[in-house]
Amino acid sequence: MALDHIDRLERDSTALSGENSRLGENLVSLSDSFANYKQEQNNLTSSLLAQLDQKSDALKEKEGTLAERAERLRELQQQVYEQNERMRQLRRTMRDALINVPAKDLELEMRDGKLYINLSENLLFASGSAIVDKRGKDALKSVSDVLANSPDLQIEIIGHTDSVPIRTARFSDNWDLSAARATAITRILVDEYRVDGERIRATGRSEYRPISSNDTPEGRAKNRRTEIVISPKLDILYPLLEE
Repeated sequence: MALDHIDRLERDSTALSGENSRLGENLVSLSDSFANYKQEQNNLTSSLLAQLDQKSDALKEKEGTLAERAERLRELQQQVYEQNERMRQLRRTMRDALINVPAKDLELEMRDGKLYINLSENLLFASGSAIVDKRGKDALKSVSDVLANSPDLQIEIIGHTDSVPIRTARFSDNWDLSAARATAITRILVDEYRVDGERIRATGRSEYRPISSNDTPEGRAKNRRTEIVISPKLDILYPLLEE
């Protein structure tokens, strides 16, 4: 009995020794796995931190770009505001200069940052003629006096007619008449009142830009007009727009 007991103890001891050895091996394996896990965690943490640093730098760069764009936008808005204020002041000055022109023959309108001066046919021309009469020249002189104080403004003269066809020895159609009237006014401004020709251009629009119905005499009279369109030079805005 004693020998059997000793044998069992030896077997149990051997088994325990083997189990202990396996546990030791498992412990070593777990330790290695844990070390590998820690290394992977460290690598992942380093990678994430590097990505965050890159995104942070990219975000700072974008924030800087947005700030620059916002500043340019503010500059552009300020320039546009100043241009519009200038044109509104010009409208007031022009209205005062043309105070003697009857209201039925004159209209001043601000549109899209430009000043539109509408002068009726009755003020400028005889019917079917492109010769500017005395009253028309007086009004053009007043316009040129105001423009002389703003040499950087651009000027466009646009002739308009009603829809009634014209055919004379002088004019083959309404295109001819509208263009001839715009050119006649341009020549007076340039040749007689010394407006710089580089600032001015003349166009005829015939009957194709009516402001009233051509079905009534009153409407046709409104359509027979000449527009003087005054606009600021936008050179100062182009660099901001390009950026």
